[in-house]
Amino acid sequence: MNLSIVDDKLQIEFTLKEQLLAVRLNKLWQISLAHIVQVTTAEPESNWRELRAPGSFRP
Repeated sequence: MNLSIVDDKLQIEFTLKEQLLAVRLNKLWQISLAHIVQVTTAEPESNWRELRAPGSFRP
């Protein structure tokens, strides 16, 4: 994944592997900087209960 800022837009360019994992064929996404509220580099907290597997959802 390549991140860059072009003309007041965040431009995200995905690799082929990332496109296949996301089930999206768009290689390039552009997001207006005005729509971005917060950015962080901290890794999100996670645990084994957050594992998403088909048929494992409990309301």
